Amino acid sequence: MVMLLISFLMSLLIVRLIKVLCIKVRVFDVPNGRSSHKEPTALMGGIGFVLSFLFTLTFFPFFLFNNIQLNIFLMSLGLISLIGLLDDLKGIKARLRLFIQIFAALGVTFSGIQLSTLQFPGWEINLSFLSVFLSVFFLVSTINIFNFMDGIDGYAGGVSLIGSLSLAWLGYIHNDPSFMMLMLLTAAVVSGFLVWNLPKASIFMGDVGSTFLGLLLGASSIYVSQFFMGISIVVPIIIFSVFLMDASVTMTGRLCRGQKFWQAHRSHFYQKLHQTGWSHTQVILLEFSHMAILCGIALNYSTVSNLLQLAFLASVFLSFVAKFSWVQFRFKKILK
Repeated sequence: MVMLLISFLMSLLIVRLIKVLCIKVRVFDVPNGRSSHKEPTALMGGIGFVLSFLFTLTFFPFFLFNNIQLNIFLMSLGLISLIGLLDDLKGIKARLRLFIQIFAALGVTFSGIQLSTLQFPGWEINLSFLSVFLSVFFLVSTINIFNFMDGIDGYAGGVSLIGSLSLAWLGYIHNDPSFMMLMLLTAAVVSGFLVWNLPKASIFMGDVGSTFLGLLLGASSIYVSQFFMGISIVVPIIIFSVFLMDASVTMTGRLCRGQKFWQAHRSHFYQKLHQTGWSHTQVILLEFSHMAILCGIALNYSTVSNLLQLAFLASVFLSFVAKFSWVQFRFKKILK
C-alpha cells in the first residue's frame, strides 16, 4: 500500500510540474473547430503517470515475468510513450506512427502476452499461426482507440481507472497478486493525473498518455483472457466497451461515408452528446455509470451458464443501441 501511495503522489507531483513547464514554454492544446474545450490547455500530462509507473515497476518488479520478459514489456511501453510524446511536440506522419505501434505491440507479444485462443459461449477457437497477427491487431487497435476517445475532461483517465480496478479484481479472485498489483499501480498513477484532469481540466494527458494506457490495458486484457481459468477475451472487451463500441461504430460510419477515420473529428457519440449542451461532467458521469454496470456484467460473465452469457451479451449490445439512438436523436434536434 505504501508503494501505491508513493506512486500516486509521484504522479500527482510530476503532472503538476509538467503543467507549470508547459505554461512557461507555452506548450498548449489550442482549441479548434474539432475541440471540446474552449481555452488553451497544458498538454503532455501523461508524462507524469508514465514516469511514475515505469519507475515503480523498474525498482519494484512484482510482475510474474522473468527479467527478460519484463524488460521487453517495459521497453514496449516506453517506446509507445516516446513516440506519443514526439507526436505531441512535433507531430509524426501516420505511417511512421503506425509502424512504431506495430513494433511496440510485437514487443508485448514477444514478452509472452498473446492471444492463443478465443472463447465464446459454447465454443473455443485455437488461433495457432494467427496468434501473433491477431494479438498485434488487437493491441494496435486499443492504442488508437484510447487515443481517439481521449476527447473530454477526465474521460480516458476515468475509464482507465475503472477498467484497471476491474482487472485488479480479476487478479485477486484468480490468485494472481502480481497482476493485481500491476493494475492497482495503474489505478494509483492514473488517479494522480485525474486530480488535474477532471472537469475543468487544467492539463491533458496527450498522446504520450493515451497511447501508453491503450497498450498497457490492451496487453492486460489479453493477459487475463489467456492466463485466468474461465476468462475469455469477451470479459475485458465488455469492461472497456464504452470505448470500444463508440470508436468502432464511429469509425465504421466514417469509412462508409468515405471519410478518413484517423483524422481528427467530433463524430464520436460522447462528443455529440457534449455538443447537445451536456457539460463534460454530465457526459463522463453518464459514461462512467454505464461502464460500472458493464463491469458488473463482465465480472460475473464467467460464473454463469452459456445461455446466460448470451443473455449478458445481448443486454450489453442493447444498452449501446439505446444509448447511441438517444444521443443521435438529441444531436439531430440541434441540427434542425
